[in-house]
Amino acid sequence: MIVWRDCFDDVEKIELVRNSFKLTSFYEQNPLNESDFKENPQYWFFTTDFTCTNESEEITRKIDINLFSHPYRWIIFVENNEVLRHIRALTDSDVLIAQIINDGFNLKKFYKIEEESSEIYCESYGSWSMQSGIKDERIMKVISQKRENLHGKLITSSYVALNKSSRNHLTDFADKNVDSILKYNYIIINSILDKLNVTKKELFQGTWGYYNVKTKKWSGMVGDIVHKGADIGGKIKRKKGTALFMVAERFPFIDYTTLNTPTRGKFIFRAPQLSAVSNIYTLPFRSSVWFSCLILVLISTILLHLTSQTDNSAVNSEKVNHHKRFTDSMLSTIAAICQMDPSLTSSVTSSRIIMFFIFLAFSFLYAAYTANIVSLLQSPSKNIRTMEDLYNSKIELGIEDTPYNRYYFAAAEGVFEKKVYKKLNPPGEKDHYSKIHEGVARIRKGLYAMIAEETGIYNIMEETFYEHEKCELVNIEFLKFSDPFLAIKKRSPYKEIIKVK
Repeated sequence: MIVWRDCFDDVEKIELVRNSFKLTSFYEQNPLNESDFKENPQYWFFTTDFTCTNESEEITRKIDINLFSHPYRWIIFVENNEVLRHIRALTDSDVLIAQIINDGFNLKKFYKIEEESSEIYCESYGSWSMQSGIKDERIMKVISQKRENLHGKLITSSYVALNKSSRNHLTDFADKNVDSILKYNYIIINSILDKLNVTKKELFQGTWGYYNVKTKKWSGMVGDIVHKGADIGGKIKRKKGTALFMVAERFPFIDYTTLNTPTRGKFIFRAPQLSAVSNIYTLPFRSSVWFSCLILVLISTILLHLTSQTDNSAVNSEKVNHHKRFTDSMLSTIAAICQMDPSLTSSVTSSRIIMFFIFLAFSFLYAAYTANIVSLLQSPSKNIRTMEDLYNSKIELGIEDTPYNRYYFAAAEGVFEKKVYKKLNPPGEKDHYSKIHEGVARIRKGLYAMIAEETGIYNIMEETFYEHEKCELVNIEFLKFSDPFLAIKKRSPYKEIIKVK
C-alpha cells in the first residue's frame, strides 16, 4: 500500500503498519508518477487523505492521471463531495471514497465521464464502523457492468471500407458480398454503442493503417486512433470498427479488446482432374499390382518355353526349331497380353493350358484396368494438400487485390513465403492481383487458386457454383496470423466496458 500526503502523525503511522498493512510505504515524493509503479500494477494500492487540506485541486493535479486507471486501486478520505470534482478518475477507475460520518465512514465509489468535467457519478459501496467493520452493500460488484451508461459521451469509430459504395449500404443488406464483414461488424458495434448511450461519430478509411518511416505517422484506421482521437478501430479484412490483426509494431500505439469475427486468408481452388496433374495410365493399379503382373509375364513365358520343348509334332523341322526359341515364347505371351492370336501354336496340352490361363488372367486385368481408368477420368486429384504441393503443381496462383494482402505478402520473411510472393509478382510481368469476383470466375474454370478471406469468397461461391463444383473445393492456409481483434485507443477508459458488452 502507498500512503501519499497523509494526515497521520508518526505514532499513527507505526500503528497503521503494525495492525493493518504490513507492506506499507509512506510516499512523500511530489508529484506521484506512474513510472514508479509500472511493475506489477495490479498489486499497487494507494490511499490519501483530503480531510486535512484545502488545496485538493492543486494536489490532485500532481497525481499522474494514469494512476487512476485500471488496474490501480485507491481509497481517498474526504469530508464532502466537493473535492471529488478535481480527481481525474474515469470509467475504468477503482476509487473508493471514505466520507466521515458520526461513528465511522460512508463508503462509495465514484467516476467521471470526461476528464475535465465537474460532473461526478457515485456508486454506493457500504459503510465502515469500529463496531461492525466493513458492510458491503453492493448488488453488482463488476465495475464495467455498472458503468454502461456513458451519458451521451462522444465516441468516435473509425471504419475501413474497401468499396466506397459500402458506406451507403451498411444496414440495408444490399450487396452482401461486398465488404461483408464490415457490414456485419458495423451492426454489432453500433448495437454496443447504443446500449452505452453515447453520441456516435464515424470516420471512414481505405486501409487499416501502416507506419510511415519518413513521416513517423500512422495511416488509415490506426492513424485515426493515434492522431485523430478515434476511440474504436476496425479489423483487417473488410471490417470496420471491427478488428485488427495483432502486429508487434502496433502494440505501443493501440490496445486490442475482443475477438468479434474470426477470419482466415486461404488459397481456395477446385481440385483439378487427375488427368491434368498426373499420368492416369499408371494409377489404376498400385505398384505391387504392376510388379505382380510383371512376375506373371516372366513365369508364364518361362513355363511356356519349357513346355514347348516337348513339342515334336511339327512336320517342318524349321518350324520346330523356331518354336523352341525363348523369344518365340515371349512373343506369344505378349500377344496374349495384347489379346491377339499368337503366330505360333503348340500341340502340347500343357502349353495350351498355360496360354489359356494367360488369356484368362489378362482378360480380368483388362476389365479392372479399364473400369478404373473411366473412374479416374471423372475424379479430382487429392494430392494437393499443402502449400508445397500447390506451389509445385500446374495450378496458377492469384491473390485478392486488397491493401492488407499487398502489405503482408511484401513483408513476408520466410524463404518459402518469398518464393510464393515472387510467383504472384513475377519480375517484368503483370502481377496476379485481381478482384474477388474475377478470381471466383477463374476458380470455377479450374487450374486456378486464389488467396482471399474465406467468408467473402465462399459467399460468392454459394450463389454461383453448382453443387458438384462446391464438393471439389479445397482450401490451404498460407500466412498464419492470430484472429483479428477489435482495436481501441491506448489505455482507453472504455476498454473493459466494451469487452464485457
